[in-house]
Amino acid sequence: MKIKLFVALLFIANFSLLAQDCPPYSITFSTQEQLDQFIIQYPNCTELDVDISINAHGNFDYSPLNNIEKTRRWLYINTFDFDVTGLLNNLKSVRGIDVNSSGSELSLINSFNELDSIKYRLTLSSSTDEWSKLNLDAFRNLRSVGANLGIKKLKILDSINIFNKLTEAGSLYFVELQAVTSRFRIYGFENLERTDYMWFRDLEISSLPGFENLVSVYDKINLENAINTEVFDGFNSLVAVSEINFKNNNIKKLKGFNNLQELDGGIQLYKNEVDELDAFNSIVQINGPISVHEDKLTDFKGFSSLKVINNTLFLTGFKSKSIEAFNNLSKVTRYIDIREADSLLSLDFLSNLKNLSHLSIMDNRSLRDFSGLENITHFAGYLKVHHNASLTSFKGLDNLEFIGGICNILSNQSLSSLSGLGNVKEIKGDFTLIN
Repeated sequence: MKIKLFVALLFIANFSLLAQDCPPYSITFSTQEQLDQFIIQYPNCTELDVDISINAHGNFDYSPLNNIEKTRRWLYINTFDFDVTGLLNNLKSVRGIDVNSSGSELSLINSFNELDSIKYRLTLSSSTDEWSKLNLDAFRNLRSVGANLGIKKLKILDSINIFNKLTEAGSLYFVELQAVTSRFRIYGFENLERTDYMWFRDLEISSLPGFENLVSVYDKINLENAINTEVFDGFNSLVAVSEINFKNNNIKKLKGFNNLQELDGGIQLYKNEVDELDAFNSIVQINGPISVHEDKLTDFKGFSSLKVINNTLFLTGFKSKSIEAFNNLSKVTRYIDIREADSLLSLDFLSNLKNLSHLSIMDNRSLRDFSGLENITHFAGYLKVHHNASLTSFKGLDNLEFIGGICNILSNQSLSSLSGLGNVKEIKGDFTLIN
């Protein structure tokens, strides 16, 4: 009985010693003394189940943490104008890393030498209004981030070149980055192959990474108030994405996306200062809406292979006299809405369409008739023609026989007859004519 009791007590003692190999609670390092004490108290600690917080108030020696290979929780790093050098060089696994700058420098050098993946999130940010000099050499071996990789709220002094080995990230977002010069650029990401979501907002940069090897974005690419450049030409290896939104950027010539063939979602281009559009030339089918609202657009090309829009086509506000885009478009399942295109002279770009659900033509000052729609025989839904100052006839709709919804013709001041609608046999909805 005594022997059994002795063995049991020995087992409990050994288990207790093993349990103390690492601290049981979250730990914070703000002084060199705390770092030195850790290796004395926990010399055999290699795997942690707690959060680690590091407040870099000085040029610390982080070698006392070099035994740590894994933490199943978070690592929080706060820098205060000091380089963080040689941190956790044997760390192979971590749930997430949040790095925050509380000074004028966000610098991680010669750290995380063994870290090639982060299970959940990597975030780099600032809590001050000071300009930050970034040095992110620490993440040179990083190949994957499971959920989010974010850089946000930083005033950046220099162009940055980062994440050159990264091949996949759950999502990628750059938000509220300011630059000290107009030449600021972000380089890197040349090996990124796939991500779920890309969001770039409130940046002051002249160039995005080219993402030369990016082939798949599961959800959206959002570029909002992000870039100031003469020519945008990127994402040319991309073959799959759900939705693309470019909004309030300063781009003169928009190109790229030339291997993309099908989208489950839509494309929105909104007030990007674009005067020349020639992108999306490999897309054959799109299952969401296309919306183009570009007030300065005078050279309207692109979408040269597009045949089917399983949704809507909304074009507004452009300056081009003609549209060379959409010349192969043969099907739009919902409506086409063209408005406030002050210089547009014809609808020739729609000449391959045979049937439409709905058509809305509004506030197009120069449009004289409907030339280009000669192949259309019926509208399943409505026809709305409002406030087209130069419209003189419905020439081009001579083969139209059926309108399945309402037909509203309102305030077209130059229209003197309904010439061109002579073959219409039936209008299912209300017919309104007010000039």
